[in-house]
Amino acid sequence: LGQEVSQGKSSVVGGSTDVGNISQVVPTIQPTISISDEPIVGHSIGFKAASISQKGLDSIELGAILLAQTAVDIITNPQLLEDIKKEHAVNVDAQY
Repeated sequence: LGQEVSQGKSSVVGGSTDVGNISQVVPTIQPTISISDEPIVGHSIGFKAASISQKGLDSIELGAILLAQTAVDIITNPQLLEDIKKEHAVNVDAQY
């Protein structure tokens, strides 16, 4: 889709999101898509400005496309869905 893809590095980030609660019940992803060419701090004036920039607005379409493609992959590949469910169960069980 013309975007650079990075797997990112695991790091400790302050704060939390409600997706953590959801991920205890169902397999969950929390992808992030850049809305700025420069690093910006969330919940800031810079983040607000970036969110309504052209790149920020384009990121909405990109996110929708990527989520739709992910859904198609899961719907059309039953083994992928089973693998996701198994991995989720193992990960949740490992926490307790």
